[in-house]
Amino acid sequence: MDLAKELQKETNELLNINRDIARAWLRKVIRPPIQNICAETKLDLYLTKPDDEEDKGNNRRRSSIANIFKRKKGQSVTKEELNEKLMKLKVRVKGILSAIHESTPPFKATDMMPKPLLQFLRRLSSETRHFPLDYFFPNERVVFNISMLGEVQNMNDSQARVFVLNYVFVRTLVMELILSPWEYGLTRKKVPPASVVKNLATVASIVYLHVLDAIQIDFPGYKEEEKVVEGLLDKDQREFIATAISGWRTPHQRIVYDWSCNVIRDTDEKEIAVKKANIEVDDDESVKTP
Repeated sequence: MDLAKELQKETNELLNINRDIARAWLRKVIRPPIQNICAETKLDLYLTKPDDEEDKGNNRRRSSIANIFKRKKGQSVTKEELNEKLMKLKVRVKGILSAIHESTPPFKATDMMPKPLLQFLRRLSSETRHFPLDYFFPNERVVFNISMLGEVQNMNDSQARVFVLNYVFVRTLVMELILSPWEYGLTRKKVPPASVVKNLATVASIVYLHVLDAIQIDFPGYKEEEKVVEGLLDKDQREFIATAISGWRTPHQRIVYDWSCNVIRDTDEKEIAVKKANIEVDDDESVKTP
């Protein structure tokens, strides 16, 4: 038992050290889009149900989601306004995802993923390790065979992808850098206006959705856990967003998934170039309005 605790402590120290490395790297990579969101205080990325056919004499029945997202009188949003918001969100979210994707081998970028972090993630996912008992999210516990002492034996590639996605994208990118950039050196050291916080929560919710989509390629039954990530939009709002962005969920899912593949294994540059070309075919797609 004492040996297991020592091994858990060792793993925890490695996790914390490399989270610091991951934060420092991601700060450089995502600084432009995050600073843009924080600087534009009049920017409104919060998605609401379009009211262009509001009631029509109150004879038209509205869905439960429509009622949830119905704004106060005088604050309705048209389909055109919703489409404009979706396009702005698409540009910013893809900017974040692509910047991270292209800062990881085999791509060449100015702010490449640090080799120590890359080596740590590859080594950790190929070794038997004892993790702190409270480390894993409830939905991660379904993926990994975790002993009562926190031991996780050699992960297969699918499990390794889940680990690196939650470690880098969820625990570091979403939970820290997007939801609270002012606390991690991305913006001024003060909480921004409520409108900016709401915009950040919208972007974070979409990135989190893309991570779930990527994980579900290998684990179709993988579900999000309520209250795992504090600060996201509530479940009803995220369900509406999932429908609203249906036109570009798959291309973004592939960016996230391919990134996780590159992290856990060396991949031939030619193969990645082909994948990248396939990913970017969505650029001319129209944004679908629910």
